[in-house]
Amino acid sequence: QLLNIEDVGNEEVALLKKLGFHELAIEDILHGGQRMKVDDYKDYLFLATNIIESDTTPLGLFCFLSKERIITIASRELGGDNETIKRCQKNPSFLSRGPDFILYLLLDSLTDEYFPLLDNLDEELDKVEKKLFLHSASARELTTKLFTNKRKIIVFRRNFHPRGGKA
Repeated sequence: QLLNIEDVGNEEVALLKKLGFHELAIEDILHGGQRMKVDDYKDYLFLATNIIESDTTPLGLFCFLSKERIITIASRELGGDNETIKRCQKNPSFLSRGPDFILYLLLDSLTDEYFPLLDNLDEELDKVEKKLFLHSASARELTTKLFTNKRKIIVFRRNFHPRGGKA
């Protein structure tokens, strides 16, 4: 059983409580801004992570995973959701492999989206370096681009490391 919740309101909170999920997990969802973590409750796991899709703004993704179901929660539709659905439609046997395998497919699809973003950052930094050495751009323009890209790299780093540590 798979349920995807986009944007949590009162009805969704009531449903999560009715399903017996722990108050602290629900509180984490409501407040967002969580570092990556997995909490082991007796009958299910609660996963909190951040996903980066089209830009470098992290989006909180929360998941309840039990032997019977997977419930994902995000503030908007995730591109990886669509990719996972397509993969399951092409290979219906994936659904019989259990909720943990579906979670694997989802996380795999979402992290695959990181590579084009990182490639774009690399290309942008290469352009800035070339301009810097050719002196064809103003110092202010180059400084702005460098700081913008540095900020994007910091966001990636914080999402890859559980405590926001350095790579």
